[in-house]
Amino acid sequence: MSVKKTVNEALSQKMSRKDFLGQVGALLLAVVGVSAVLKSLGNSHGSQRSGSTSSAGGQNSGAYGSSSYGG
Repeated sequence: MSVKKTVNEALSQKMSRKDFLGQVGALLLAVVGVSAVLKSLGNSHGSQRSGSTSSAGGQNSGAYGSSSYGG
């Protein structure tokens, strides 16, 4: 089944205001939940890198200007 057909069927379906708000609320919770999971998975490695310092000079290795293109 194509996405366009699925969307058209969902938009043409009759529902009450209560049903509509329930569907929108469930969609919002799903989006927030998925983004929170992705954010927590992405931060699992980022916390180790953010506190690292370089051995020469003691500056943060990810600081602005630390790369050759940083200025």
